[in-house]
Amino acid sequence: MDQHNRVFCVISHTHWDREWYMPLENFRHRLTDLMDRLLLILAEQPDYIFHLDAQTVVLEDYLAVRPGKKALLMEYIANRRIIIGPWYLQNDFYLTSGESTIRNLLEGKKLCREFGGCSKAGYAADQFGNPSQLPQIMRGFGFDNFIFGRGIARYHLDEKGNAVSEPTPTEFIWRGADGTEVLAIHMRHWYNNAQRFSADIDKATKHLSQIAALYDNEFTLTPYLLLMNGVDHLEAQPDIIEITEKVQERLPEGQYFLQYNLDDYVEAVADYIAEKGITPDVVEGELRQSFDITVLQGTLSSRAYLKTANAETQALLENRLEPLYAMMEAQGMKGIYPKDQLVYTWKNLMRNHPHDSICGCSHDGVHAHMENRYAEMAEYTDVLLSRGMLTAGEHTAPFRKAEGKNYLITVANTLSTPLSGAVEVDVKILVEDDLEAFTLVDGSGKDIPFHILSKKARTTNVMSPINLPGELDIYDYKLLFDAGDVAPYSFKTFCLIPADVIRAPLLAPAALPAKIENEVLSLSVEGDRVTLTEKATGRTITDLIQLEDVADVGDSYGFYGADDEPIHRSHFGVSSRVTESNSLRQTLEINYLLPLPAEFDAASGKR
Repeated sequence: MDQHNRVFCVISHTHWDREWYMPLENFRHRLTDLMDRLLLILAEQPDYIFHLDAQTVVLEDYLAVRPGKKALLMEYIANRRIIIGPWYLQNDFYLTSGESTIRNLLEGKKLCREFGGCSKAGYAADQFGNPSQLPQIMRGFGFDNFIFGRGIARYHLDEKGNAVSEPTPTEFIWRGADGTEVLAIHMRHWYNNAQRFSADIDKATKHLSQIAALYDNEFTLTPYLLLMNGVDHLEAQPDIIEITEKVQERLPEGQYFLQYNLDDYVEAVADYIAEKGITPDVVEGELRQSFDITVLQGTLSSRAYLKTANAETQALLENRLEPLYAMMEAQGMKGIYPKDQLVYTWKNLMRNHPHDSICGCSHDGVHAHMENRYAEMAEYTDVLLSRGMLTAGEHTAPFRKAEGKNYLITVANTLSTPLSGAVEVDVKILVEDDLEAFTLVDGSGKDIPFHILSKKARTTNVMSPINLPGELDIYDYKLLFDAGDVAPYSFKTFCLIPADVIRAPLLAPAALPAKIENEVLSLSVEGDRVTLTEKATGRTITDLIQLEDVADVGDSYGFYGADDEPIHRSHFGVSSRVTESNSLRQTLEINYLLPLPAEFDAASGKR
């Protein structure tokens, strides 16, 4: 690229981590200060432009404190003075589901419409890698470009085996898994390569020349160079336009230094490539390459309990709640779909998805708050699920409405594939119904064998919209039965009806050999060895469970091993027992005693 003809595109911005080395509410004070001062700058400088990190959640965070500023924000956003979106927030793409990324864009664009403007730049500055489906997703939302900071690297090994970096293109075509393409722009010198310019014009001019020199021998296709004026939590630089104008006076002909916005920058790059007939490199697949720690894959296992809670909440929303209510709408129960409640739940879930949050690499207080959010979502979604299943049972049963001592049980398959097999259900039977004996029938009246796993007498709360809460005495049964085949996206209803013979709950099995089996597999434990056998072929896998514990003296971003002997399974005490054995289910419990070190001694390098 001709070094004499360059356009230095200054993007005034902040990268806003809602929570990281401080909790959200601490950072909210800094966000309030940033926005208050930004609004003053915009009022005083009619040409000033500022980017809010492609997020919209920051608007909600600010307006929670300054609700009276909404109209002013809308004015600046509509006039492209404040650039927002398209994201709701900057989520991690690998630790959250594909559906959550789509909801992120849906909610982000919705808020952009509400506030009057949306960036056309597919900007994701700091994600720890980018999946191969992202070009398809971005195109689906109308974006033909992707600007990113992490995930592309080319290197070779020298004679000593050390990784040596090779040039990578700043601009290239990113081809996704399905063949969809977008123009990708790599912020090779990060999103703070022009973090601050000095008001001293000599220093500012020198700083610009140093930035320009970084690109002299690099793989850039256009004269448009991206200068990111900001970084994590930095406020707007108020004198940047004045500085660019004064430095411009010192630049040679053909070079331009001015404040830009990302939309115009992307358009200029794309137009230049098209006009000059340039054929950019094509990079296929995910952008997750690195020979160092820049994609921070160690965070995939940091604070695993957060990942578990997130996966459970996502699965509940995507595979149970939303399909359940969609099924009922499709079957004629119009108006039942709880759209607002589900949007509320999704937004709460997404607030746990920023990379510093879900990656588990933040202040302890941040992750304590995340745990509380997951707990609150569990409480909220539990009611949605209970209400949905109750309504489904009332409207889909082949029986007459449950009368007298009949109790309905509804099984739902909310997946796109058929399901079959045993189900475990809780049934609450009123003590006053005196239903000590019952049988289970399906929709055709056929008797269904079942097991009573447990029976407990207790009281349960009863809520009413027209009366104070009350209590009822109940028997809480846990039943296990074979529901048979349940078609995709369908309901199957069963009914408990009075019978003459009382059935006692199953007792815990007496001491049995540590072995369980069905017609396909056999699993046994002898000493500390677990053996799995496939009956049809006789193929056997011994030592099925291998356990090892090693020292990790790294941090929440990466694993760093120590010169320390690992602890293997042979060091553990093992006990096993069959805890359940009936015609539908067998359960084998294996307990390992893990004598693990309490701490690491840095002086000796040992645990």
